[in-house]
Amino acid sequence: MGNKKELIAEKFWGFWVGILDDLEIKNGCILVEGAHDVKILVNLQVPEERIVVMSDKSYESLVSEITRRYQLVYIFTDLDSQGSTKAKRIMSQLCRYGIEVHDLRSMFRGFLSRFGFKSVGKVEELKKFSLLLPQPNKIVLRKIREDLRL
Repeated sequence: MGNKKELIAEKFWGFWVGILDDLEIKNGCILVEGAHDVKILVNLQVPEERIVVMSDKSYESLVSEITRRYQLVYIFTDLDSQGSTKAKRIMSQLCRYGIEVHDLRSMFRGFLSRFGFKSVGKVEELKKFSLLLPQPNKIVLRKIREDLRL
């Protein structure tokens, strides 16, 4: 049996591959606040075309962009009060359009707390965590996903 880091990495990738599969199978995206968040998610194998950045866009233009392109959204704003306000506002607007919405922030917080991580306040803080993880072999993952769909 491996050490604690290996166990965490194994459990994380089990959790994360489910998210990655949802993005592909259900035509989803992850909504983040800024460009730095994109780099972290790309490091975690999220295709750039599946990441929507809020930046200075209006809520109306975000809702329009998401409803035109996606059926599923994972909200991954920062866990501070400003990020929570943004998340609540965009979630309520997207739900009105029938978009499936998940709060990835709370999913991550629950997952990480089981392994002793006290908090992740910003998406950027996952950089330290993601760098500890062995990167999956994309070819092997693709083959496993194909086999599971048979």
